[in-house]
Amino acid sequence: EIARSTTQLWAQSPIWGLGPGQFAVHYPRVRSDHEIELSSQGRQFATEVRTAHDDWLEFPLETGIPGILLIALFLAWFGLSLYRVWIKPSTGQNVRLCITQQCASVVVLLVLFHSIVDYPLRTSSMLGYFAACCGLMLSLPADTRQSSSSSDAEPELFPIAPQMERRSQ
Repeated sequence: EIARSTTQLWAQSPIWGLGPGQFAVHYPRVRSDHEIELSSQGRQFATEVRTAHDDWLEFPLETGIPGILLIALFLAWFGLSLYRVWIKPSTGQNVRLCITQQCASVVVLLVLFHSIVDYPLRTSSMLGYFAACCGLMLSLPADTRQSSSSSDAEPELFPIAPQMERRSQ
């Protein structure tokens, strides 16, 4: 019911959206009596709906077409990252780094699926974990990757540190 009413509300302002945080302000206009009965059943007072409980619906509702474009860009990056991490990992890449990136991609995927039925990315701690996992999925520049000739050597996770040490000497 909430999803149906949310799409009805989106149809009223699809280009720019309602604005960030405006769902709770505008939702009562389109809330159906049936949804009110379902959510208030057995309670003394009618319940209030503050979020769509679906980030995939609420974000475009609040941000319009620019938000949909941002989602499309993110999904394109995420798809390319999944391909790079799971299907075509770099041959000279450290195994630990590869496994770390694969684990991070699983976390991101789980949060994206969780966003269908709830709003985990509106919680600061979950958003922080999500951003950290996205950061772990970023590809490293070619000069910081382990070369195939030195497969026994441990790669530097912070390659700038030795450069800083050399400058200070």
